[in-house]
Amino acid sequence: MICGKVQGTSLPEVFPSLDCWSSREPSEEELFMAFLEPTTYRQCCPFSSNASMLISGLGSAEAFENGERTGCPAAAIWQLQHPNSQNPTYLMNATLKLSNNLKMCAPKGLLQKRTPYRYPTFAANLTPRYTVVDLHLDQSRDGLIQCVGKSKKVILMWPATTYNMEIMLDNSDHRMKFNRVGHLLQGGIITIVGSSVGLVMYTGTIHMTITLEAGILVGINWVASECPR
Repeated sequence: MICGKVQGTSLPEVFPSLDCWSSREPSEEELFMAFLEPTTYRQCCPFSSNASMLISGLGSAEAFENGERTGCPAAAIWQLQHPNSQNPTYLMNATLKLSNNLKMCAPKGLLQKRTPYRYPTFAANLTPRYTVVDLHLDQSRDGLIQCVGKSKKVILMWPATTYNMEIMLDNSDHRMKFNRVGHLLQGGIITIVGSSVGLVMYTGTIHMTITLEAGILVGINWVASECPR
């Protein structure tokens, strides 16, 4: 992995996976059970300020099919063992509730140059083989991701230079952005991520993912005082 700066933009970095957890890493089984186990969450409700609901991580996820939020969660689970190269279904941004000793955090090596705050909820994606998540970026947050178990992904990344951002903005309404403009983006980096490392993508990193081996990807985002606004 290349580290440094490209036109003032911080490039991605990898850290040992053990440095990305406060105590220990959760097992693949623990995370999969968290997808299925109901947990009570507080939520906004027009009838009661203290309303809550019982929902599983599976129920909190967004199910995608062909890049649209029209997928069936059960299909994503089925495809973990029976992948569909023509029509992969996957789950994104599932809110998982883990025990207190299983807390993902910014790596210690990052804290020497970054001051994270405002950690949102820990979330996970469940992706069968052949899943492709198209070009996108988080404009005001750093992100840490890690594959779990045998899961493996190709991550393609580009810096948020003025040139690259103009291309993304001009094509923000289009699907299949990589097929359309991927060859135009400059300063690309490609890496394969497994369970042994955590990958930090700093604010504005344009990226896409290709799942080589099915499984779970976990992650957190944070705002840092060094993040550009």
